[in-house]
Amino acid sequence: MVYFVYPYLFWILIIPFFILAVLVVTNKSRLDRLFEPQILDKLRANKDSLPQVARNILFFLALFMMIIAMARPIVDIGEKKISLQRSNIVLSLDISDSNERADNDRNKLDDVKQKTKILLQNMSNDEVALTAFANNAFLVSPFTDDKFALEEMVDGIDNRYVKNNIRNFRALGELIIVLTKNKTNKIAIIISNDINEDIPEDFTSLLSKNDIKFFIVPANANKDSKELVDFLNSYNADNRDKFISYKDQKELFYYPLALSLILLLAAWSSLPKRIKK
Repeated sequence: MVYFVYPYLFWILIIPFFILAVLVVTNKSRLDRLFEPQILDKLRANKDSLPQVARNILFFLALFMMIIAMARPIVDIGEKKISLQRSNIVLSLDISDSNERADNDRNKLDDVKQKTKILLQNMSNDEVALTAFANNAFLVSPFTDDKFALEEMVDGIDNRYVKNNIRNFRALGELIIVLTKNKTNKIAIIISNDINEDIPEDFTSLLSKNDIKFFIVPANANKDSKELVDFLNSYNADNRDKFISYKDQKELFYYPLALSLILLLAAWSSLPKRIKK
C-alpha cells in the first residue's frame, strides 16, 4: 500500500498550486490583449517552437510532481524480523605497566593482543566494542561486526605512555555502561596477563545492575578461552527464537522528483518542428 509520510505538506501546497495555475491560465499578456491570435501568430519569431499553453501544462505537471515528492510517498513491503541470536560484547584489554614485561624479555601485552584476536575470530555473529584500560579507560572501537577491522585495531594498541600498574576499574565500568546502553545480551570481557588482585566489588556490582555478564580471560591460558567461546555459542543459541519485528518500507519520492525535472527541462526548452524539404 502506498501512502505519504508527510500528507499535510501535500494539502498545504496543493491549494497555492491551484491558485497559481488559475492565475497563469487566465492572465493574458499585453500583446494578447492588443492583437488577435492570428496576427500574433504571424508576428512571433518562434512560432515553430513549443506553444506557450503546452509549456504551462508541462510546468504545472512538474510542480505537481514536486509536491508529491515533498510529501514523501512510500510503499509497505511487509514486516521483517531481525534475529537476536547475537551478543553485544565489550572486549577490554589490560594495558597497565604490569603487563609490559615477562620472563625472557617477552612482552606480556603481545599475549593480551593475541588472545583478543583469537576471541574475535570466534565471535562470527556478535557485535564487539573494543576498549583498553590502565589508570583510565579508553574507547578503541565502538560496536561493529567487522572483526577484521577490530583485529587491525588490536595490533595498533600499545602501552608506551603507561607508566604505572594502576587499573581503574571504575572508569572501565562506566565506559562499558555507556557503550552497552540500549543493547541486549550484554557481555564484558577483560583480557589480562597479570590480574592477581581481586576485582573490585563495586565494578562487578555496577555491571550486574546493568544486566551485563562479566568474564576475565588470562592471556596465557588456552582452556579459559575455549570455555568462553563455548559459552558464547550456547548463550546465542538460547536466543535463537527471539526476534525484533519492524516494517520494511521502500521510498518512492525519487520517481516523481525525477519526472518533475524531465518535465521542467521540456517546459523550458525549445522544441522546434522538423522542416520538410
